Amino acid sequence: PMDSFWEDARTGNLPNFAFINPRSGVNVTSGVGSNDQHPDHDINAGEAYYKDIYEALRSSPAWNNTLFVITFDEHGGFYDHVPPPMMHVPAPDNETSYPDKGFKFDRLGIRVPTILISPWIPKGTVVSRAPAAQCPTKDSEYDLTSIMSTARKLLGINLPPLTKRDAWSSTFEHVVSETEPRTDCPVHLPDANPPQISAELEASLPLNDLQKHITTVLSHIASKGQHDEEAPPLKVQGQV
Repeated sequence: PMDSFWEDARTGNLPNFAFINPRSGVNVTSGVGSNDQHPDHDINAGEAYYKDIYEALRSSPAWNNTLFVITFDEHGGFYDHVPPPMMHVPAPDNETSYPDKGFKFDRLGIRVPTILISPWIPKGTVVSRAPAAQCPTKDSEYDLTSIMSTARKLLGINLPPLTKRDAWSSTFEHVVSETEPRTDCPVHLPDANPPQISAELEASLPLNDLQKHITTVLSHIASKGQHDEEAPPLKVQGQV
C-alpha cells in the first residue's frame, strides 16, 4: 500500500527495489480518482502522483542512494517517426499472447518515455541509444526489460536473466556517473493542475479497456481459473 511507501521514504527505510503502480480505479470510499493517466482518466491526477513520490524521495534520508525510474507501458497514441525494430529481437519466453492470440513478441513496439531521476546522474542527461559496452548483442536496444537487466547490475544480483528479452536488452547503469551526489536537485516541484474530472463523474463512467483486462485477470485468479475468460459483470468504474 502507498502508506507503506510514504513511511519507508520518510524514515529512509526503503527496500532495495520497489515497484509502484498507480490507481487504475476510483476510490469511492475516499473520493480520490484514478491517477494512472490511462484514457479516460485525468492526466492531472497522475502529474500530482509523480510530484508526491518525487518529493517524498527527495526529502528521504535514503535520497542519496536512490534511482527513481518513471516509465510507461504504452506510447499514448502519438505519432512516432522512428519505426519499431523488427529484426533480431528475441521473444521473452514461450508463453502465448493474451488477450490477443498469435502474437509472437519477436519485435519491439512504439517508443515510450522513461525518466531516470537520481542525484548521481549529471544534470540534463539525455540517452537515446546505449553505448556498445551496455549492449549484450550488436542488435540490443532499450526495452522495458532494460529496467530488470540494469537493476541486476546496480544491485549486484548474481542471477541469470529472467527471460531471453532481458538478457538481450541494453542497460543504462552508465548514466549513474557522478563522483558524488548532486545537491542542486529541487526539493519541491511545481504543483500539478487541479483535477478536471470529479470522483463522482469518474465513478459513473463505463469501464475503460484497461479496467476490463485488469478485472478479467483478477477475477480469473480469484476463481483459480474455474470459469471462462470473460470479464465479471461490472458496468461502471465505481464498481472496480
